[in-house]
Amino acid sequence: MRALSWVTTLIFACPAYGSGMPELGVINSWLTEEDTRTFRLFAIEERKEISLTNNESAYLVSAAMNNAGRNSMFRKALVIPQRKRVILLEERTIKQVDSILDLDADGTSEIVVKSSASGQGSESGTRSIVQIDVDGSVDVLHSFEFQISNGFDWSHFSKDVKWEFLDLDGDGTRDLRETVKTTESIRGNEPTISTEKRSYLFKDSEFREEASIPKQRNTNR
Repeated sequence: MRALSWVTTLIFACPAYGSGMPELGVINSWLTEEDTRTFRLFAIEERKEISLTNNESAYLVSAAMNNAGRNSMFRKALVIPQRKRVILLEERTIKQVDSILDLDADGTSEIVVKSSASGQGSESGTRSIVQIDVDGSVDVLHSFEFQISNGFDWSHFSKDVKWEFLDLDGDGTRDLRETVKTTESIRGNEPTISTEKRSYLFKDSEFREEASIPKQRNTNR
């Protein structure tokens, strides 16, 4: 907590980061009393600029909850300078921002995010592709629940996903190719690895599984 306080103080002393993003002191003035009791913002120099569903510019910044456990302490807040608003986003969907895209070039960001919890050698959570509305609501377009587990007897189980964004049907919009990899080993023995591929076309802000592109499944020992 002491290190976090030092970082916040350092950022407060810095000037604004770009013409669209006010300095931390200005943003803090937009917080309500309830906001200040609940969370505080930090590391705004690591902000992520996005475009909301109405094409308005906004920023995703880090927020630390004042009274929360380790897995619930850090969240994301949405800063909308034009409206002088700060909205704390829901915990279960966005804790980490992996990439920001505009798959169909319509001016709205598709955001690849992650939310997870970990402990005792295991991690589980959800990877999602989302859009964010001006009221802070998060529209989940596609998601995958992943799991990584390591047992005390050297057993291992993991199920995770790799996403590639490619134009699969030649319409100029980047679609989704999904590869799910499952790995399992018992007591340190040779692992069993299986992969499954799916393809989804991105139309009207929806991912639709493409039946004409067959699923592919492969299993190796």
